[in-house]
Amino acid sequence: MLEAARSVVVPFPSSKARLLSDLAELRRQAGKPDEFRDLITQARDLATQRGDSALLSWIEQRRGVYLTDFKESDAALHHALDLARSVGDEYLISSAENGLGYIRVIRSRYDEAIPYLEAADQAAQKIPSKVRREKCLGNLGWCYFRLGQLERALQLYSTAEPLAAETGVLDDHHRWLANIGSIYYVKGDDDKAVMYYQRASKIAEQVGNRWYAATYLNNIARVYIEQAKWDAAEKYGGLALGMLKGTTDTGTVEAYSRLNSGIIARARGQGAGAVTALRQAIALAEREEEPNVSWEAHSELAALYRSEKNTAAAGREYATAMGVLDRAWLALSRDESKITFRGYQADVYRAYVGFLSEQGQKEKALEVAESSRARLMAQKLESESFVLPRFRAEQAVRLARETKTVLLSYWLAPERSYVWAVTAKGVLQFLLPRESEIDALVEQHQRAIQNLEDPLAEGKTPARELYRMLIGPVESLVHSAGAVVIVPDGRLHELNFETLVAGGATPHYWIDEATIALTPSFTVLRFETGATARRPRLLIFGDPLPAVPEFPPLPHLKAEVREIAAGFPEADRAVYTGAQAYAERFRETDPRTFGAIHFAAHAAANEESPLNSAIILSPHAGGYKLYAREVADLRLEPDLVTISACRSAGSKAYSGEGLIGFAWAFLEAGAHHVVAGIWNVDDAAAPLLMEEFYKEWRAGAQPAAALRQAKLKLMRTGGAFRKPYYWGAFEVFTR
Repeated sequence: MLEAARSVVVPFPSSKARLLSDLAELRRQAGKPDEFRDLITQARDLATQRGDSALLSWIEQRRGVYLTDFKESDAALHHALDLARSVGDEYLISSAENGLGYIRVIRSRYDEAIPYLEAADQAAQKIPSKVRREKCLGNLGWCYFRLGQLERALQLYSTAEPLAAETGVLDDHHRWLANIGSIYYVKGDDDKAVMYYQRASKIAEQVGNRWYAATYLNNIARVYIEQAKWDAAEKYGGLALGMLKGTTDTGTVEAYSRLNSGIIARARGQGAGAVTALRQAIALAEREEEPNVSWEAHSELAALYRSEKNTAAAGREYATAMGVLDRAWLALSRDESKITFRGYQADVYRAYVGFLSEQGQKEKALEVAESSRARLMAQKLESESFVLPRFRAEQAVRLARETKTVLLSYWLAPERSYVWAVTAKGVLQFLLPRESEIDALVEQHQRAIQNLEDPLAEGKTPARELYRMLIGPVESLVHSAGAVVIVPDGRLHELNFETLVAGGATPHYWIDEATIALTPSFTVLRFETGATARRPRLLIFGDPLPAVPEFPPLPHLKAEVREIAAGFPEADRAVYTGAQAYAERFRETDPRTFGAIHFAAHAAANEESPLNSAIILSPHAGGYKLYAREVADLRLEPDLVTISACRSAGSKAYSGEGLIGFAWAFLEAGAHHVVAGIWNVDDAAAPLLMEEFYKEWRAGAQPAAALRQAKLKLMRTGGAFRKPYYWGAFEVFTR
């Protein structure tokens, strides 16, 4: 849990500016943001007139932390920091740095928040202020926790926790202890997780916060549920309920307790008791507007009825759980929350798809699977914020028929996986091995590629096994197809299907016989029938100045930019390199007027916060990153966007939304096709590949066909370039 930036307490003399600032804070707490903004602005103006830098810094900090517009908030806090430095007040400096970190944390920009929070901690040590330190360290711990750097997060929380105890800030103390417990839980060290949750619960009870105390006890119960230790789980579930007696506002925590009780009863074969507890959880969840409990309780009921062969009741409960999830998703306001939301409920979708497949409802199973994917992208493309995108199987069949394309949708699950093949004749479903088997082979195959191995030169390889496993069931269907469009799932997002080895008399890579493109979901597919425009306008941003040592110059970028630009008449191209290749300039060029956009630069993929992935451009006005979230908010319609950079497609696949990075962002912005890298791009191979790719595309080939021809030519030059590492990084993502 994050410790929010606190209002700074500084002993200023009584003044109207201070009074207006306090009134503004009261209006904010009362849920009146417009009145807050008006009053805090008046306070700022009066403090400015007085020339009181310390007071103005304090007001700007309060204003900056609570403004909703990030740029405005960031500017106010930087102003506050400058003022604090001008008067040499380390407390104000620490508070302003903490605020700058905090506004980034609440927007999931954890990597950007860290330097500010570290600076806040350094200032806190100069004061010195142990209270300020423990808050800075706790916030830093949260950043590293969310970035997946568990050891660093554990180190920070382990320093913050005793400081909170020493200074008597017990509310922070139990929160930091609980977060340490959550780190151990993620690490799989359940014993330590339980120990820290127990300590946190005792302290929360000690300070009279029985809501938190019960929450931590419920966390312990859930740990034991996952271990199938039903007696221990029941014990702590009972303790959580007991902790709530005599308190008010207990509905949410009680709902979780009843849910845990229902799960335990179902596991013990106590069907009637499970139904009673789960129905109680649902009633409480509906009253408290707690959808997380509701969907899980309905899903548990569905599993219970399914085990009892009551398929009608199971189907109703699954459908109800889906309805709760859909409404909860639509209610989310932040794009990043919508992206990560689906992943938390992956088991529910898997269970429902498995249930439908068992019942022989292959079209319905495909519809549920595809409707759960790329929702945010589909919603943005349709400009329907309050409508949930829906997919119908007949739509895909029609697309396959009209375009002579085979559509393949993969679905990985712990017990059994599936692939749906959509052709002009209808939908077919094939059973695949469990997810763990597929994952292991993908990992082995990717390791071989990164080690510059050549799967064709070996005997039995993961590349051949994956072809047999993933393509074998649909092999006869794809042979006659003009193209194949694939929806990957899970670790299949890391896999370039072109690099799989087809067997037979002459083993060969699948690229030799198939033109392949990827899509996040069939829901967003809209096929083009016409050829590419003959004279598209091209926008190039490449070979930027080095911004930081982490991203050094790439020697072949100049050649790549030069060769690509040479293929377009001067009147039909705009090229920005060196100092001119900066992020703000991209927005200033009005990219909507270009039919093709090309980036040749470094890229930085952000696994924890994918929309904060960035293309690394030239430093300008204190920045050097073009963020995926900025791209996603644009409205473009280029036929083609190419990001010739390492891992520009993204580095983490999110259940439902897919691989999130620049490919996803440009597709959401309206691009028809995006070429991006799924692993590190070789700097020497990229210019050769891109030159041929654009030559084919300008001649009228669709991007997937153009990229395939470019790859085949590179492979046939011989030498090292025949290996998948050099030609397989780039893929075409389409909608």
